[in-house]
Amino acid sequence: MAVSPYALQHNEAYFPDPYAFRPDRWLNVLGNEEACKMAHDALRAFSTGSSLVYLESSLVLAKTIFYFDFEPVAGELGKVGEGTPGARDGRDKISEFQIYDIFTARHDGPYLTFRPRGDLCKKDREVSKK
Repeated sequence: MAVSPYALQHNEAYFPDPYAFRPDRWLNVLGNEEACKMAHDALRAFSTGSSLVYLESSLVLAKTIFYFDFEPVAGELGKVGEGTPGARDGRDKISEFQIYDIFTARHDGPYLTFRPRGDLCKKDREVSKK
């Protein structure tokens, strides 16, 4: 189970004035050392294969971005996920895709159109066959 970092970092219960640039909030707070140590120790159990997972995920994402041009679909579906002017709690930002916190995240969209970039995929397959 996980919680989206965006949801945590924009929750006023944990970060007062979450949309303001305040780098001082990350400075050490006295008396918090034990909580930090516990959090660090808890994450240690997940580190065994995490390097490989991050490597594979990065490779898939990089190849997708390299091989394809993508853009929002035309029409109303291309606007799904935009913020709503006048909405509260940071939901007013049109240029920021809206994600809703559940256990990790819930969202509708984005709806994208992917088009292969030239024959890059074909060239890569030919090289890998050799």
